[in-house]
Amino acid sequence: MPSEHHFFGLTADYDQRVMDQIFDLTVNLNAGDYSLTSNFTFTELYEMPVNLRSYYYLKFANLKAELQKIASENAQKNKGKR
Repeated sequence: MPSEHHFFGLTADYDQRVMDQIFDLTVNLNAGDYSLTSNFTFTELYEMPVNLRSYYYLKFANLKAELQKIASENAQKNKGKR
């Protein structure tokens, strides 16, 4: 009989978050003149302790946001030069 409580199991939402993190950390990010390349493999990230993978993902997300900000600022500067 299914239960509402998930005391000892991981939800499908958790699996999706893990796969999204691994995808983001293994895909190269290019923003204008800047690029960000991960040196991790899928297997390394999948087997990495959760707290460590979360740390790298947070750092990646912050760098991604900073690169997007820089690219946007550069686009605005270049737009003004026309």
